[in-house]
Amino acid sequence: MSRHSKSWVNSFVEYTKHGTSPTLFCKWAAIATVAGALERRVGVYTRQSMLYPNLYTILISPPGVGKTALTKIISELWGSLPEHHVAPSNASSASIIDDLRNATRSLTVTGQKPEDFNSLKICSNELQVLLPQYDSSMMGKLTDIYDGHPYSESRRGGEGKNTFSLARPQINIIAGTTPAQLNSGMPEGIWNHGFMSRVFLIFSSELRRRSLFAGDEQDETLFTEMKQDLRSIGAMNGRMTFTEEAANTIDAWQLGGCVPEPNHPKLYNYNTRRTAHMLKLMMVACASRTDSLVIEEQDFQTALEWMIEAEAHMPEIFRSMKADTSDAKVIEDVWHLVQQWGIRQKGKPMPRVGLIRFMQGRVPSYQIETIIKTMVDSGMIVVKSYPKVGLAFTIGEAAPNEY
Repeated sequence: MSRHSKSWVNSFVEYTKHGTSPTLFCKWAAIATVAGALERRVGVYTRQSMLYPNLYTILISPPGVGKTALTKIISELWGSLPEHHVAPSNASSASIIDDLRNATRSLTVTGQKPEDFNSLKICSNELQVLLPQYDSSMMGKLTDIYDGHPYSESRRGGEGKNTFSLARPQINIIAGTTPAQLNSGMPEGIWNHGFMSRVFLIFSSELRRRSLFAGDEQDETLFTEMKQDLRSIGAMNGRMTFTEEAANTIDAWQLGGCVPEPNHPKLYNYNTRRTAHMLKLMMVACASRTDSLVIEEQDFQTALEWMIEAEAHMPEIFRSMKADTSDAKVIEDVWHLVQQWGIRQKGKPMPRVGLIRFMQGRVPSYQIETIIKTMVDSGMIVVKSYPKVGLAFTIGEAAPNEY
């Protein structure tokens, strides 16, 4: 059956464009949906091993930005796939392995013996529900399962020891969280562990506002077509291969250092897995546009654009996490800056542009105006309009320690 769309990911973005979710979130929700639909039914063979397109994706934003609307759509789309297994919406770390154990699937390739595997899709509104606290044992399990390694476990129950093993496990995860939850739920050292290097951290503070009285602008015909196309994706099976151009392009990229590469220190271990991430995204890009199992050079370009766009926003995550506990310190620094400016410039006000540049390196962009307004409202700084300068600030009557 022919596809309705030339790009399933683009269709998802089109379908969700009238909602309040950030465009970047819509794109990665679509990418995660395709990855989940592919399960372990397709993969690529490189460096003498198979790699499958499963992803761990976390959408990170301040509260109220639109994560839940997307997880609802993903759950419905995944739920429409025949015989695929989707974890309950209230899935927790305690239930994940049991849900995976029950998520048995079978792959039949013409001329080959049927192969059983276990594949579970998890779509969680809140990462905090799925992983309420840092658990090194659970993180280790998720790391092994992400890589497709066999998993076994022994438990003691009412009648003795219960041992089971999963030869071919797989999990796809998409979940939402806030910088505050990430900051409180994960220890500082988590960024040096294997689990986080396997996660796509998708950050956005974009708040898309729409009228409270707008009608339902979603295209239900498009949604029906998306479900039909996703079923085609969910039925794909076999080993994906590369055209000569695609193989040469990905090889040149990874041998050349995978540029451009994120340079934030907390992303060091993530960088070591960018080639694997790229291969996974290339599989998703290919499946998004065609039922063919041949990856083309255009799939590399699409995957690279997706990855670079996401990585450009990742440093904002760490500034946001720091900002959750250091607003008072930023306020103190801003107050001191304005005070010293006035002293050095003999009473002249500090231009607004200078204040914003100072704050950009200390807090995420979406918090700048909030902090300035807080300081103005509390009387710590005074804003006025000056000729040739525009908006500028002087010290008010209140001091930071009165905040």
